[in-house]
Amino acid sequence: MIEPVIDIDATMGKEFRYLSHVEKISRFDEAYYLYTIVCVDIGEQVKIRLSNEKHFDALERVDFDNLTIKPRVYQDMNTGYCNLYTSFSADDIYSLDKKV
Repeated sequence: MIEPVIDIDATMGKEFRYLSHVEKISRFDEAYYLYTIVCVDIGEQVKIRLSNEKHFDALERVDFDNLTIKPRVYQDMNTGYCNLYTSFSADDIYSLDKKV
């Protein structure tokens, strides 16, 4: 299957602010973390999946290593309808604010 190329800067902007994160358990019993991030340039919140946990202050400027966006299709087993959604993931998250 051919993966679409998505321009992250054009889609999400270049400035991200941390809001919160929660631990989740995958269907394979593996822990992962959903980070709620504000994309400042577009004024939207997104949830980005990462495998590691880090702590930040609210609204701290952050950035990501290898941020990826993938369109996904989910089929509702009760209705049979398919829903298109966007999956956001990254290899790592780090702070851009200098701690003094």
